[in-house]
Amino acid sequence: MIKLFTENSSAEISPLGAELKSLKFGTTEYLWQGDSIHWDESAPVLFPIVGALRDNHTYIDGKEYSIPKHGFAKNMLFEVSEQSESSVTLTIHETEETLACYPYKFRFSVRYELESFSLRTTFIVENLDDREMLFCVGGHPGINIPLFAGENFGDYTVIFEKEENISCPKVDLTQCLINPTEEEFHLTGNTIALRHNLFSTDALIFDEPKSESLAIVNREGHGVKVNFAEFPMIALWSSSDSGNFVALEPWQGCATLTTEGDIFAEKTHALRLNSCERKELGFVLEIM
Repeated sequence: MIKLFTENSSAEISPLGAELKSLKFGTTEYLWQGDSIHWDESAPVLFPIVGALRDNHTYIDGKEYSIPKHGFAKNMLFEVSEQSESSVTLTIHETEETLACYPYKFRFSVRYELESFSLRTTFIVENLDDREMLFCVGGHPGINIPLFAGENFGDYTVIFEKEENISCPKVDLTQCLINPTEEEFHLTGNTIALRHNLFSTDALIFDEPKSESLAIVNREGHGVKVNFAEFPMIALWSSSDSGNFVALEPWQGCATLTTEGDIFAEKTHALRLNSCERKELGFVLEIM
């Protein structure tokens, strides 16, 4: 594990997938530690796709490719390219295996910057190919809910920064695709009372909300805020039974819509990079 420290906080990151594995402020562990029953990950990094493709396939420049759900980065071993006491940057490049399913030469880095009361995660995508490159990217940190002894999952509330009037589409669980023609949940206002059955059919997905941040807080107003201003989408996800976590997921891109085809260039919120171009996207977790 790679360990980061400040006077009031600590974090641990695994080189496998550049995955955050621990995030403590004071003595409180804020990050879900994973289990074999509800979810065995903590904060996977999603690249070069977010969510699932129809039948795990897509077309790039007329050729068919197969990319696993949430991409391959979370299963690759990253190398440390920069490190200090409170920050680290981890990097991967294309390999023969990635080129077989994603035909671009690239450099993909994840930078963590820890402060006393926050952690910033930045994704850095660089196109090393001699042609335009397409990609999606996202975060998936799971936050322990409840955070403190004597509390329950239902003691927490999601509070969006602004008043919203927005629909969450239904997720088609047969292939984990998004069906925008059916509504799973509608938010009017800025608060959602947490309950496990909110997630009975998968994540709540908010596409281009007015808010650039949201918080999950207990009855005293303590909890975690995520600032996702650099991303067009935010998703909330938990297990539908008794998993004591909520994943806060800033997304640039998403699973294939049931209403769209399989061409990567036409995927919702997919980004393009010219040759030798780079793009940085980041989000911040902050304690409250």
